[in-house]
Amino acid sequence: MDANASVSSSMMELAGAIRKEEYREFSYLREGKRKFSSAGAIQSYVSYARAINLLDENLEPTRPKQDVRSLESFQQWLSNSVLDYLRSKNCDITQIEGAVQNLLKSNPPTLPTQERVRSQFSGPPSTVFFRFSLAALALLRPAVLQTKARKTILMPGVFEE
Repeated sequence: MDANASVSSSMMELAGAIRKEEYREFSYLREGKRKFSSAGAIQSYVSYARAINLLDENLEPTRPKQDVRSLESFQQWLSNSVLDYLRSKNCDITQIEGAVQNLLKSNPPTLPTQERVRSQFSGPPSTVFFRFSLAALALLRPAVLQTKARKTILMPGVFEE
């Protein structure tokens, strides 16, 4: 437990240092003003980076900088890491697509929200990590998340809430 507490403390310390420096990568615009993520939000991303094996137990990168210097090589590493992580949680892309289709084909059809899709698996990633994984893949490999089209008329009573 001491090792986990130490890493957790280190993650929060790292998140606090990132927050203090106000790195643009951890900023967003709200009402035309630049805001910076909280240390808690940053800590979630640091924890996710550890979960998908971008960072080791000492919060060091698991690949040397020279291997991921270009944006393209970093994006490839990140997306491969996300796909490996989902596979390790027994919910790879094919299974996710299948869960989406099962929800849409249910009677009545059910909207395949992230949480409903996630609930179709035993031992899936946490809600936050599942959301992070899908968001990363949607940005980096949008073709991976394409599902088959199905005509559905959206009107009251068509989908189960």
